[in-house]
Amino acid sequence: MFYTGVTQRVFEIIYTFVEGDEVCNKLKYEYRNHTPKIEHTKPDLTSKDKMFLTLLRLRTSRASRIAYTWIRFLSLQFSKLRRHMFTSASAQNALKPKCFEEFPNLRIVIDATEFKIQHPRHFQHQNNTFSHYKKGSTMKFLVGISCFGGLSFLSEGYEGSMTDRKLVIASGLLDFLEPGDAVMADRGFDIEDPCDEKEVHLLIPAFQDGRTHFTARELIFN
Repeated sequence: MFYTGVTQRVFEIIYTFVEGDEVCNKLKYEYRNHTPKIEHTKPDLTSKDKMFLTLLRLRTSRASRIAYTWIRFLSLQFSKLRRHMFTSASAQNALKPKCFEEFPNLRIVIDATEFKIQHPRHFQHQNNTFSHYKKGSTMKFLVGISCFGGLSFLSEGYEGSMTDRKLVIASGLLDFLEPGDAVMADRGFDIEDPCDEKEVHLLIPAFQDGRTHFTARELIFN
């Protein structure tokens, strides 16, 4: 029966053995104080469907291969949209939020984000994925948004120990930018020289460098 490892007849025998709808419809799926003892609304899935999903999940070897293949396939297909997601600076100038009006060439605002992963067994992988920021093993991604807050760039995942500079270079972000574009980033992004090579302006918050005050333009940016 469809990747469960049992026939339809055996499936029905198992369902009867666990006392069918009479008992299975009373199962509680969330154990919190505020959840009711019994679902009073009509469920999206029947109890038979839920048992079927359980048996399918137990048959992990085949189901996981199918899921992995489809996830990779969908990722490759949707990656074709990356260029279309990367909105030009000129297209963003129309109705640009007031806080960004001082930056007409601004094309993208970038930052890094990390997600914790299972601790690797291999010593070298442990070292490469260790993030001092998260105090554990992580994968690191470069995320970019437009002036309107919409996602315009997402890198592949990299080892958590990678610096922000190396992350930007490895991600391929600079290949998406055009001469004259501007990128806004945090102070930690030491990417001025690769941006200069692409004739891209880097906008980062100013440092005081011993001064008591920022300039008027620096105050706007900060």
